[in-house]
Amino acid sequence: MTRCKLQQADNAFRILYPRSGSTPPPRFDEERCAQSQAKAPFDLALSQLEGAGGCPPVALLNAHELGNALLAGSSTPGSLGVLSGAVYCDATSGMPIDPAPSASPGDGGFVPSTARHLRCSDAVEKSLALLARGITLCHLKLARAVFDNRPLAHEPVARGVGYEPQLSEFVRSIEVFSEEACERRAQARYEHTARRLTARGMCPPCLDLTQQLALREGTVASAEQESGRLFVCPESTRSTTTTSTTTTSATRPSTTSTEPTTTTTTGPPTTSTTVTTTTRPPTTSTEPATTTTTRSPTTSTTSTTLLPCAGPFPACRGDCPAGLRCKSNHLLGACVCE
Repeated sequence: MTRCKLQQADNAFRILYPRSGSTPPPRFDEERCAQSQAKAPFDLALSQLEGAGGCPPVALLNAHELGNALLAGSSTPGSLGVLSGAVYCDATSGMPIDPAPSASPGDGGFVPSTARHLRCSDAVEKSLALLARGITLCHLKLARAVFDNRPLAHEPVARGVGYEPQLSEFVRSIEVFSEEACERRAQARYEHTARRLTARGMCPPCLDLTQQLALREGTVASAEQESGRLFVCPESTRSTTTTSTTTTSATRPSTTSTEPTTTTTTGPPTTSTTVTTTTRPPTTSTEPATTTTTRSPTTSTTSTTLLPCAGPFPACRGDCPAGLRCKSNHLLGACVCE
């Protein structure tokens, strides 16, 4: 998609400002390029995933919606038309990049007024695409680390700093993934490019450093929201625990049993062994009686233990009451029963 947008902007610039002695090129069909090089392969990949049956249906449905939103016009928030309008913002020429009658004014931006402004807008467009790709890769790595039960860190790990040599080697050997550090690296690369472009004076006033950094924040927020729609919470699984309780008791004059037990009663002058299978009435003796239980009654109870809903999204674990699901609406947000 980014490649098609770049070709469209460069083509529109050559049509408006043809080289000396050359014929203006034919207009570039950006819609056809986007459908053949981006949308068609995307739809094919989703159809293959649907056929394999390994993805949650809601994730595939959200992926289809996100793909359609990217190709939508300027009236749809998050579309590439809206983003290109913010990148190719130099309206000095007054010529839209997409002059189609169906296109809204400024949809896809304007043809830059100078070649330097064109190079700046092209560079920002590429840098935003790389930023979105980098943030998405961080989310994929986080999901894989959670799935593999690898340790996570909310801050970069100081590997070997201030430790003894043996402990330092051990710390370096621990594979700890930090999503925050991963995203900071992607954002730092974007900011480095933005500062380099503005320092060279290549960009129009509408694309100064402040505006480029604002575009970065918007791209990161969009990537976070999209990941939350693709990494959906799995269905909670109930676990059943069987608890066996064994109790031993010595009963005095009155003995009651609800299942077969063997009771040996010793008392002068005789010793008898009685097998009791039913509840018998209380027995009263004027002589001290000693009852010894040779087989303790065993009570087996089966209970269902619900593990509490916990964990960071998308790795929600545990159970919820009937009718609720263990999930969260934010990536790495605390999972709760909803």
